[in-house]
Amino acid sequence: MAFPDTFLDELAARTDIVELISRYVTLKRRGGSMIGLCPFHSEKTPSFTVSPDKQAFHCFGCGEGGYAVQFAQKIENLDYVDAVRFLAERAGMRLPEYSDDPAERRLRERLYLLHTEAARFYHGNLMSGENPYALEYLTRRGVAARTIRVFGLGVCAPGVDSLVRAMTALGFTKEELIAGNLAVAGGRGDIVDRFKNRLMFPIISVQKKVIAFGGRLTGDGQPKYLNSSDTPIFAKGRQLFALNLAKSSKQKGLLLAEGYMDVIALHQAGFDNAVASLGTALTDKQAELIRKYSGGEVTITYDSDAAGRAASERAAALLNKADVKVSVLSLDGAKDPDDFLQLYGAAALRLRLEERESHMSHKLAQLAAEVDIQSDDGRVEFLKKAAAVLAGVNNEVEREIYTARAAAIADVTKEAVALEVGRLNAGTRRKAQFREQRDSARIGGRESKAMRAETEFIRLAIDDPELARTVAAELRPVDFETGFLGEAWARILSGTQSNLSMSQFFTEEQTRYMSKALVRPKSPEQIEKALGDCLDTIIQESAIRASDSPEITRAMLGAKKKKRYGEKE
Repeated sequence: MAFPDTFLDELAARTDIVELISRYVTLKRRGGSMIGLCPFHSEKTPSFTVSPDKQAFHCFGCGEGGYAVQFAQKIENLDYVDAVRFLAERAGMRLPEYSDDPAERRLRERLYLLHTEAARFYHGNLMSGENPYALEYLTRRGVAARTIRVFGLGVCAPGVDSLVRAMTALGFTKEELIAGNLAVAGGRGDIVDRFKNRLMFPIISVQKKVIAFGGRLTGDGQPKYLNSSDTPIFAKGRQLFALNLAKSSKQKGLLLAEGYMDVIALHQAGFDNAVASLGTALTDKQAELIRKYSGGEVTITYDSDAAGRAASERAAALLNKADVKVSVLSLDGAKDPDDFLQLYGAAALRLRLEERESHMSHKLAQLAAEVDIQSDDGRVEFLKKAAAVLAGVNNEVEREIYTARAAAIADVTKEAVALEVGRLNAGTRRKAQFREQRDSARIGGRESKAMRAETEFIRLAIDDPELARTVAAELRPVDFETGFLGEAWARILSGTQSNLSMSQFFTEEQTRYMSKALVRPKSPEQIEKALGDCLDTIIQESAIRASDSPEITRAMLGAKKKKRYGEKE
């Protein structure tokens, strides 16, 4: 019986074999492994070994071994399906309908084979000089021939159907090429390559299977980068570029970069623990993968511009929630890791890594630098902002440590800061309860201006999530007045939802409300303007709610809007 690959990938990301086995066996660390007395046979000297890196176990006494599913089968006396169900329940996951449909299994097998052959085709094109600009670009960026081989880099020719012709010659069907998102329907009933005139980056799973591609234009045009959409073998929000290589690194933790070329440059310079998300903001599923394969530590190496700093903050929040220790690498003097390596070299980057500070230390230092910390007003302002940041830290030990750090910076008692953090946490819980009650009342009654704009915005974002993320990059879930719509935006931002299945996260009442909005069509050319209009309203209403003088703020914003559109005041 077969479960969907995406489900099993997510289950694996959520299951820590050390934590699972520790419920049955007392484990002690020995080098990079954990050892204990085997639960499957009687022994006095430990021969049962668990590898956190490989997420596997083996007993050198009785020979039992495998992964989390096999351990669950053996220790609980379960068959395969029930062992998967057991692990899913522990991970808080619902078991999908498993399928014996041979057609589904056959399609997945064919898509794995298709992507492998496509990767070979693209790589052959690159090495044969099919697109000289691609090799020139890689050479200019300092990418060595060995690195090209390790990452399997390739190129798709400028023509409309070079891959289609090559793959159909190997026996793959047009339907398989479309299902794998490697081709799209043309204008005359034919199909054409989805990736044309692009440098190709194969995306390889931790099981070492090619499952998708990222493509960078080798000429003019937009978008510069194009990534595979989700397919039966690929879910963008549940994979990380180069994790197949980084999981075997001997270096501590993972380095999280933004782009393909940053990761490639880092690996080539000896930092083979670098990974990247796949063209979207980091998702909670990717954060779980990082926790699993990083040993609980990650260093963010995003671009040093404003967008990179904002993305670092969002990623750090997700990683903290996943109980990952986060550090931030300073890239002062360069725009990204690749640029830093070109300018200063690997030794300088290694020195920066040794001097890196935790994300929370970095954040507190930033907040202190924004005020006059020597003045009473400055200290009060710093403590307000610091308490708000600390209230979002889930780990109690980490929160206590940085509460003491904030108190020391402002020269106040730790207890005073802790009280403020506790007050904010309690206030957050009360606000969440109030919002839930208010949302329920408004669904059945009169909608506010903000709620109407938020509903329309989410409807449009579900239709075109990538455009929505581009138009509203700085829009935060907390800017929404309506709680479940803010949660919907958080999911769209993270890439975990991008279609009508969003409704599975709503209550029955919320689903009925949203369905009325979702059925109303809008043409593609109208979507971007409508998104912008909704965004203006959401941001303005959020500012009004946050203001101490809402009516004055509303009047001022209204005047600015009239001036912006040339209206008479």
